[in-house]
Parts: sequence; C-alpha cells; structure tokens
Amino acid sequence: MLNSSQRNTYYHSRLLHDITPTVRASVYGTDGNSDTYITNKIAVVTAPVFERIGSKFIELTDVEEIAVSAQEEIATPVYTTGDNGNLLYRSRKYLKVGGSELDQFRSIILLNPRSYLNNAVSTITGYTAGSPYTIVNGTLTLTLLSGTAGTALQAVLLPLDTPVDYSVSWNKPSEAAATGWTAAGGDTEPATEGIICTGSWSGSRVSFDITPFLNIWDSRGSSLLAVMIKTTENTSEILQFHSWENENAPIGGGNLLNCKFLTGGDSNSVSTEGIRVLVTVGDTTTVTLADESPTAVQQWNSFGAATSTGTTFSLFSPDTEQGVALGTVICTLTDRVSSAVGSPLVVSGISLPADITEYYTTGEFSSTSLIPTGTSIIELTAPSAQTVSDVAALIADQTLLVTYIAGTATNNAHSFTVKFTANETLKQDRVRIYTNENTVSENRIGLNTELQRVANRPILTTDILLS
Repeated sequence: MLNSSQRNTYYHSRLLHDITPTVRASVYGTDGNSDTYITNKIAVVTAPVFERIGSKFIELTDVEEIAVSAQEEIATPVYTTGDNGNLLYRSRKYLKVGGSELDQFRSIILLNPRSYLNNAVSTITGYTAGSPYTIVNGTLTLTLLSGTAGTALQAVLLPLDTPVDYSVSWNKPSEAAATGWTAAGGDTEPATEGIICTGSWSGSRVSFDITPFLNIWDSRGSSLLAVMIKTTENTSEILQFHSWENENAPIGGGNLLNCKFLTGGDSNSVSTEGIRVLVTVGDTTTVTLADESPTAVQQWNSFGAATSTGTTFSLFSPDTEQGVALGTVICTLTDRVSSAVGSPLVVSGISLPADITEYYTTGEFSSTSLIPTGTSIIELTAPSAQTVSDVAALIADQTLLVTYIAGTATNNAHSFTVKFTANETLKQDRVRIYTNENTVSENRIGLNTELQRVANRPILTTDILLS
C-alpha cells in the first residue's frame, strides 16, 4: 500500500531536479456550493428551506444542534434552522469532522480545478494550448476553527463517475440522485484503492497530499473534484474548520471600480513622504531606511521595488543636519544591495564633505520609470477609507482571490499572495499591493472587480510540470 506522503517526496524531487518549467495554481471554491459537511445524526425536526436548483421552498429535516459559541452555557439542546443547523441544503458557516459512532460528521470539498490549471499553464512562455502537462503536487489545506490540532484525519476521493453536489448527504451523493451510496457516509473512487492520504498538521492548519487523486481525476477528464475529510480513529470530539462561507468581506466591502494590474515594463511614478534614511559613503554610496514607522517602511519598500535600475530620481532633503543641507539632489539608482524587500539602494549623485561617511537625513524620494521586471502590483486608485484600512490589514503571504464581476476573465482572474503593501494616499491617492506572483498588465478602472481575502478558507495548491 502506497502512502501519499511517500508519493509527495517523489513529486517534489521532480520539482527540484527537472529543468522543465513549472507553475503554481491555487484552486478555490465559490460561496455556497464548494464545501459542506454530512452527518449520520438522526433528524428530529423539519424546516422550510429554499432549494436553489428548483427555485422553491421544500421541507427538510434538521437535527439537534447546540450553538458553537454557547456550548458550555446551554444546559439543554436547541433546535435551529439557521446558520448553525445541519440542514441538507445550506451554505455551511463552518465545516465539521469527527464525532461518536452515532453522531459522526464528515466534510466534503467540491472544486472545479480545470480552469485554474489551464489558466496557470497558459502563463508559461512557449506553452501551446492543449499541450500535455503533469500535476506534480496537489496539497489541500484546511484551517482549524475549534477542536484539537493533531487529530488523525484522512482524505478520500469520492467516485468520479458519481454526480456529487452541495446537497450531498450521509446516504446519497445528491438530493436528486436516484440511488444512494453503497456504503453509508460516502463511497471511495475505485482507482484510489491502496492509496492512503493522511493529514499533516502544522499549527492550526492540516494539509493533505492529494496528488494521486488529482492525477486520477485529470486522466479521466473529469470536471468536478470531490474530496471527503474524515477521522481515522474513534473519537467523540467534533473538529470545526473554516469554510468558504465564514471568511471576511471583500477588500473595500464589495466590488471595486478602481483596480489596475501592473507588471514589469509598465509606466510608473513613485513619490514618498518624508522618510528617515542613512546615507553611507564608501567605495559606493548607499541609502538605507532608518525609519521604523509603518508608513515609512511601506513607502520605502514601494519606491525600491517600483524604480528600475538606471533611473534618475530626486531626493528632497530641506533640513540642515551635521552641518549639511542637501536640498534637492538628482540621483541615479545604480543597483540594490540585495533582492530582499526594502534592500538598501546603491546610488550616485550625492556629495558629502570628505569627513562625513555616514549621514542621517529625512527626505522625500520621487521617480518616474518603468516598473522593473519581476515586480507585480495590484493598484487601487482613489481608495475609500475602508479599502485603505483593509489593505493595511493584509499580511505577507496572505492569499487574495481576484474575481471579475464585469469584463472578460482572461488575464488576472486567479489568486495572488501578498508580498507587501504600501499606503500612498497622501502623495498619489492610491494604495498598492505588491504580489509574489506575476500579474498581467491590465487597467480595470470602471470595471467591477472583487479582491477577496481567503487566508483561512479551504485551498488546493497545485504545482504543474510541462510534460
């Protein structure tokens, strides 16, 4: 029997040693129909529920449920048909796994990875549409909401030839299905026999290497990928995980009409507020940030990342310090000390007295240049106060999902992770989100675009290798 963790070692060795280009694609679901949980808990009450497929209200059974935030306070069970109930048709505010023999829960993740994979490989230079590729890594990650981290969990691929939807239950793949599961609680795809996919915990996150599932799914030409998460040991504890439904509102609170995607070669101007810096003169002259304020750090990072080497820029330093007043100095960015965010800049054009090798000053930096190759930016112009606040709250490596509400979803309609952000509202009335992944140059001013934070939602991360 082959354990998926052994497969994972093999796949990552290919990524490390194969020179064929690779690309990463992050796959998400959508509100209301991408994740749910099923239970064998006996139904007790009925409730009217709106059934979206048939656009009508139907009577469904609900089960005994104690509100999550009040488990220790409520002495007797309550019956609910709201967000905390276990109705068949509903958008889950959280996912459940575990429980006793007569009170079990299993979570179902429903994804459509095909478009994400196709969009990802289309960004590889020289790739021809329809050319073969191999999925060398597929990691499904969930984030714990409550319960004991480290609980033994297993991922199971539901049968690919069985239509499963968000109405899946303990006994049937969907409410519309004519036949139920062969085994109560969900069947297993026959092609995965002998493959064990166990969860690997890191803090509150649990990851499953479902690479073999993805390759079976891909070879069959399927569209839907349905994965079930269950416990592997008898336990009375019920774990709860973040679902697609329970995350924060979009950045800015809704659709944005002020979004630009910028990449290497695009025209660009950057102007900072006053920033405290250290000018060091030696074999070369370097300028290093000496200011710990968040605004200064953000604007220094932005200036360095968005200004191309060889660009002429201005440094305005009006104060007299150490007996020297620089005033307005025209400099040239000749290099960076390193590729790290906020790296000191190597410049020419600054002259200091021979006896001064280190000079602290507060100055404003301004440049107009092309964005350097490898720099990618999501820029929001004339941002609302909420947008400014939401962007400021982003952290490094947090994931953003871009959704096209208007216009054609052909360019940047996928996910990015945050490198850093910059508040440039005072000088240029904008905020910028620098991303780790490459963007495609695109002006979406006037077109509805949604930026959604998805840090805790279920996510499938895939690495693709050209065959």
